[in-house]
Amino acid sequence: MGEEQTRTSGNRSYRVTAVITTCRRSWEILERAIRSIEGQTYPVEELLLIDDNAKDSPFSERICQELVSHPLVRYISLGGNSGVGTARNKAIEVAKGNLLAYLDDDDEWFPEKIEEQVALFETHPGLGIAFGIGMKWNDDTEEDEGYTWSYTIFKEQPKFQDMLANDHIGSASHPLILLKALKDTGGFRPKDLMPAVEDYELWIRIVQKYPAFGLKKGLYRKHMNNQEHVSRNRTRTFMGYRYIYEEFKAYYLKDRYARKCILWNVTREGIKAKNIGVLPYFLQWLPLGCLEKLGMLKKK
Repeated sequence: MGEEQTRTSGNRSYRVTAVITTCRRSWEILERAIRSIEGQTYPVEELLLIDDNAKDSPFSERICQELVSHPLVRYISLGGNSGVGTARNKAIEVAKGNLLAYLDDDDEWFPEKIEEQVALFETHPGLGIAFGIGMKWNDDTEEDEGYTWSYTIFKEQPKFQDMLANDHIGSASHPLILLKALKDTGGFRPKDLMPAVEDYELWIRIVQKYPAFGLKKGLYRKHMNNQEHVSRNRTRTFMGYRYIYEEFKAYYLKDRYARKCILWNVTREGIKAKNIGVLPYFLQWLPLGCLEKLGMLKKK
């Protein structure tokens, strides 16, 4: 009875702000994400819908028409395409909750997602970020495709050095984050600095200061479709990984395995993007990659 009161009363310790940032997404797909937040078993304090569509966009017009059916939603228009980092940072500025969770506008949460993550904050004092794993769903075939890639590298409590080598947290659609941690670390980088993998870069900074804890369980559904995705732009992804390497270079120079991992990400995306700027990073990665193949470079 006491626990249930804590989770449902207005005086509960953890107040959750859910955030959807949207740009050029059809209303039918966007509403699916909204309904998955409305259906959470742990009550969400507010749902911020950050509209990053261009001014007078038909997407924005449709959103404003339909939101009368969703009173939980607090609508905020940025009046132009500012980028996902700026849109998500707006939510950090105005959120009423002390925990914040993002959801991509084409994904959806499973009903107990927030409840299970709040339980982690209740049992792990000082936690900065709670995360899980996604389940892939093919919209074309309407079939479950199993776990997302983060399943294979899952770590229950990834440390800063772990995060330098691999993104053990993954998509922004599933972590539940302490608002204070977001403010302490400065939030997301703007798109001119981080045009892609901006979530991974932020997770590194958060885990540098706060503990992280994960559940090896599907907490959200990632829809696999042909809709627009920044992560599919190889040039942007190359630039994002390159930024991470340069930002944390002092740490990478002390950890050969982590340096090999990040340089491989930079090299892979740069080659696929056919970007000549990849060459110096490839030359740095090459000897480390050879050492690993020879069994002389081991993961710590």
